[in-house]
Amino acid sequence: MAVTIERQQSGRGPPKVEKFSDASVAILVAEKVSSARIEYGPVLHRLIRLLKPDYTAVTSSTGLAASHLGGQTIHSFAGIGSGARDAPALAQKIKRSPELLGRWKRVKTLIIDEISMLEGRLFDKLEQIARLVRQDNRPFGGIQLVLTGDFLQLPPVSQTMPNGKKEEPSFCFEAASWRKCIHKTMLLREVKRQEGDATFTTMLNQIRRGICSQETQDILSLVAQRRHKVLTGGVVASQLLPTRREVDAINERELARLSTPPITFTAMDTVYDSTSLNLDVMCSARAKVVLKVGAQVMLTKTLSPQKRLVNGSRGIIVRFSATPCGITFSLVLRFQITIPLDEWVFYNTASTGGRAVELGRRRQIPLQLAWAISIHKSQGMTLDCAVIKLDTIFEYGQAYVALSRCRSLESVSITSASRNFKMAIRANPKCLKFYEELDDADLIHTKTHE
Repeated sequence: MAVTIERQQSGRGPPKVEKFSDASVAILVAEKVSSARIEYGPVLHRLIRLLKPDYTAVTSSTGLAASHLGGQTIHSFAGIGSGARDAPALAQKIKRSPELLGRWKRVKTLIIDEISMLEGRLFDKLEQIARLVRQDNRPFGGIQLVLTGDFLQLPPVSQTMPNGKKEEPSFCFEAASWRKCIHKTMLLREVKRQEGDATFTTMLNQIRRGICSQETQDILSLVAQRRHKVLTGGVVASQLLPTRREVDAINERELARLSTPPITFTAMDTVYDSTSLNLDVMCSARAKVVLKVGAQVMLTKTLSPQKRLVNGSRGIIVRFSATPCGITFSLVLRFQITIPLDEWVFYNTASTGGRAVELGRRRQIPLQLAWAISIHKSQGMTLDCAVIKLDTIFEYGQAYVALSRCRSLESVSITSASRNFKMAIRANPKCLKFYEELDDADLIHTKTHE
């Protein structure tokens, strides 16, 4: 199987085509880039279109990223559940299922997005499972891997051990099988600029690498002194917070303050294969959404890029429509639009000869409360405005992910009890070292499209 990547050359000439046959590749954001917003999404979508669907599995370490790609989580594809059991036991479980066994036997190329959030020990376990199930002693059972992401964004989630202590997670590049499996690394160096805001771009570029210069401190201090931004129609900036518990508490409190009656939207779910699909994990729409007139909300699905009705667009509910079922949604863009119920449909092609076999679907209103959003859920979004509580951030990469969701410095507000932002702005030393030590002989230097 040959992986083909289109590479945009400088100037207006046709794109250059690069091929690397039978090679497993990691497509990563480069450490030193000219701007802050890396657009590897178009590269990945182009790659998915080029590969043969009957032999390609599209997965991600997170459900939301998987749904954006039209794929499934790596756990669902692999059929390993939580992945807590050892590799031989999981391999035996897979062998007892004709569907799972066929899936593993058929696949030739496995794409895993958001690779920074895949735990290294799980990567080793998947590699061993692949060899056992496929009865092929080559690395990863001879499957070609395409891994995409940015190790300087959110890391794997810490695992809780039986004694209640948190186990420090390891990154994929720390896995014992990483060097055996990954033959080439493609670094994306040219990126889409954030609306011409050179100051914001430079600052984000430094923050991504854990650098908090005096200039950055001064800029953030000025931002922290200004009032929170209120957009057209009373839409307020969303608070970006590190934990879902904080997010839910704020959204529930603010919703309760509204005197208007609540309207509950309960999802209509259809699941054909519960072993391969968990809608609560995969779907960006919740099973139950409670809304009121006056509620601050956000789109959870792109409806019309031309009208800027994209995942992350903010608004305020002005009324509910009786027929057809929908919500009139006042957008930041100074007009109103009715948001109807929508559907999320999930397919599996990896074990079905390329045929799009439906796993299930959810029909729900594509909105969520947005007084507050978790930093984890915001990854991949572009927000009109946001309030970031830097003094609550506790994880490497969280400050960068939160700040880089915003379109420009003007759309950022900061709350912090301290003006020492260095505690929040941190990059994982192991990830920095990984980028620094990449062997140039194994690199494919390329650029994303402007």
